[in-house]
Amino acid sequence: MRRFLSALSVSVLALLAIPTSAHANTAPNAFNSVGESWVDVPDANRVYAENFGETGGTDDYSFRYVAAGVTCTYNDVEAIGPFWTAQEFDSDDCVDGSANPVDPFDDGTGLGAYPLGFDINFFGNTEDSAWPNTNGGVFFDEPSSSYNKSVAALVGAAESSAIFPLAADLYWDHTESNFWTGYTTIGGRDAVVFAWEKFHNCCDGNDGSANLSFQLVLINQGSGDFDAWFNYDSFDGFSQGYDAAEFTVDMNTGVTVGSNIVEGFPDIDNVPTVCTEFEFSDDSGEFTDGDFYDDYSDEENIWTKAVSESNKTVSMWSDDACETPLNINVLQDVAADGNAYMT
Repeated sequence: MRRFLSALSVSVLALLAIPTSAHANTAPNAFNSVGESWVDVPDANRVYAENFGETGGTDDYSFRYVAAGVTCTYNDVEAIGPFWTAQEFDSDDCVDGSANPVDPFDDGTGLGAYPLGFDINFFGNTEDSAWPNTNGGVFFDEPSSSYNKSVAALVGAAESSAIFPLAADLYWDHTESNFWTGYTTIGGRDAVVFAWEKFHNCCDGNDGSANLSFQLVLINQGSGDFDAWFNYDSFDGFSQGYDAAEFTVDMNTGVTVGSNIVEGFPDIDNVPTVCTEFEFSDDSGEFTDGDFYDDYSDEENIWTKAVSESNKTVSMWSDDACETPLNINVLQDVAADGNAYMT
């Protein structure tokens, strides 16, 4: 996780007298959309992300929805739901309307997924709520802060189905950015809007180098059918992309036992055709055996060599010249290792 804190950032909430009582949607940062497709929702109907007086910004977090009637206190700032938060509350930081503690890790009691307002059929699964994150993803099964992977790898690492209006490494600057959701109607149909306004590349902070604004709009068509709009507004200074030497191993189906061939997710096709040193990061879990590496590993990285055999497969080798095959004799324990590894 990369972080950037700006000493120049000042929160509006921090200027209020203590004790502070602040709804997140009372002090949004200024934003004027420029695109005709941008879906607007009256400010009174929006639910904004609350920064609880923190300076700087937030990087690589899942937003959690705090329902109406729940009050949370953080940094001596009190916020009353509904609002979004990226904070990791302790068990006594939030209370309900009767002052009973709300377990921040129990999604059924107030902090969790955002109700869509209608059911959608997403590839055969009925979904009625979702967790967005700071990096442009909306997850249906559980929250995730993942970033900078292919879409297939993001879904695999999170073990959650998801929609990505953007899948990047973004930064929520508390002095410039807004995240909000809201309900509306489009063409007489119920709709829900997820909006990221003036987000930055990670980790630019408040230096004016980026203005990344986009939306996901889900429109109810009835019986689980829905339309999904991806709206892109101001998109200045976007400077991200994937390294040409990246490959995402499909741990479920892409490992050929007894050979040195592994398969990537189907959207990866840019692996070099020459013998290349690859890094297998373990951000999805831990390796349970040594088949994927030769004689070097540490707590975070595992190294080997690979050559592209097709646009979807690589061969793995244990020497610098790629002459000695690194045969995979044991299928990795997917339950323990996770679903995918970046290289």
